[in-house]
Amino acid sequence: MSDESNFGRCWLCGQLAKLTREHIPPHSAFNDRPILLLAIEQNTLKTGRLQWAGKVEEGMIVKSLCADCNSRGGSKYGTHYADFISRVALIVEKAKDGEHIIISGVERPLSILKQSMQSFVSANGPHFVSANPWVRKFIRNSRNQEWPRDVFAYMFASSSRGGRRTGVMSFYDIAQRRIETVAEFTFWPIGVVLSFGQELHGYPLTPIHQWSKFEYTWTGKIDVDLMVNPSPSAYALDFRTRDQIHRDGLRSNPKPIVEGENLKQVMNLAKQRSGDVDNKTWSFVGQQIPTIKDES
Repeated sequence: MSDESNFGRCWLCGQLAKLTREHIPPHSAFNDRPILLLAIEQNTLKTGRLQWAGKVEEGMIVKSLCADCNSRGGSKYGTHYADFISRVALIVEKAKDGEHIIISGVERPLSILKQSMQSFVSANGPHFVSANPWVRKFIRNSRNQEWPRDVFAYMFASSSRGGRRTGVMSFYDIAQRRIETVAEFTFWPIGVVLSFGQELHGYPLTPIHQWSKFEYTWTGKIDVDLMVNPSPSAYALDFRTRDQIHRDGLRSNPKPIVEGENLKQVMNLAKQRSGDVDNKTWSFVGQQIPTIKDES
């Protein structure tokens, strides 16, 4: 592949540059093993059956950022984020789905929030920052604490080895009778969810948007209470286990259909927050492939 094919607009700063390979999350946050990526095939639209295409990558990697944005995030936020993730991993491995785990003495919460947002930049596609311009300033300036009042961030501990990237999506919450516009990026051992326009209620999540109030150089510590959730499906905020998904798939009752004006509103909200007017944002689930040791 020629160098020219790697040039484009950086998804964060917007400058024309050679795009580098961005690990999301950082390589040091357990994103260092081969991963089987599964994406919904185009043929799904023709057949009406959900079909997946898979390929193996050396970690979850996207060519999305210029060298300056890539190295800036890694040097300022990566170490703090990796330290936090390593502590979650030690506890979540021993926990069960539905349990609360406490991560005590967490340092640099603003830095962890900023690294989470940088992952969303690469996870949500090339138009996400242009549709949400506050993100650029928030990430590129380590001391920036400006967080919009209509965006909410949440975290949970993930018991599923692997991850999922939903992009920005909208759906109609039947139970609460309202439309939710969210983006989820999950990679073991944590998942982070963004909600646009309104707070999320009734989901096993811990709010973290308030971490923007801490200064970057703050030397204190906080305790973080996280719910342990499974995330084997491809859909945001779907915390059913594999067995529950299988049982639900065997039921004959069809799911409610969103149509008419509600459907238009769902689509428009997703486009507004993603900036993806061509509907090219894909959802996928990732499954880590165990390293096979040579016993000979």
